[in-house]
Amino acid sequence: MLKLSALVTTCDRPNLLRACLSALQVAKIEARNAGLSVEIIVVDESVTHPRNQDSEAEQIADQYLLAPKRGYWGAFAKDDGIQAATGDFICFCDDDNIFYPHCFLSYAESVKRDSLGVVPVYWMSPSGGCSVLPQNWSGHFQKANVDTANFCVRTVLARKHRWSETIQDRTTDYHWIIRVAADTACRNVNFLCCSPVATVVPWSSYPCN
Repeated sequence: MLKLSALVTTCDRPNLLRACLSALQVAKIEARNAGLSVEIIVVDESVTHPRNQDSEAEQIADQYLLAPKRGYWGAFAKDDGIQAATGDFICFCDDDNIFYPHCFLSYAESVKRDSLGVVPVYWMSPSGGCSVLPQNWSGHFQKANVDTANFCVRTVLARKHRWSETIQDRTTDYHWIIRVAADTACRNVNFLCCSPVATVVPWSSYPCN
């Protein structure tokens, strides 16, 4: 059975985390009913200790890792989660995004024959407008046309490239994924045409930056 690791990074946003995990829990049940195994990993950089505050979040997560406050849009936290993952593939679920029940099934379908899959997401603009990312997929990642929630990566491939190696700005996810796509082990990038798997809230303030 294919196993997918869903990596959630968070920092002092317990309400957002609970909402995110509740949605992922629903998606996990739907995936299990279809024969897909999913583990949910939380890497928490909060200054407080959530194990004393939020037992609900810890009960939903299969792994709940406490990490020191490092910021940089969760780059180091993602590195920790990738190392802890036990799934065949990893998808990235920021705590302020809204994931839909079919998300894990779509992620898994996108990597059915490849090491790197791309799925569409809704992208909410600061003005309240909504579009779909990526727009006009050309087979290549483009800055400002990709989000962390867009991709699913084979775990062994993800471990070869640390997020913290090329911390730029809020485009760190773009710089990470183009390194992954350029790896010789990544022979193809598969775009799955499906319903968007999540609604992304862009540039939400990550408290530990």
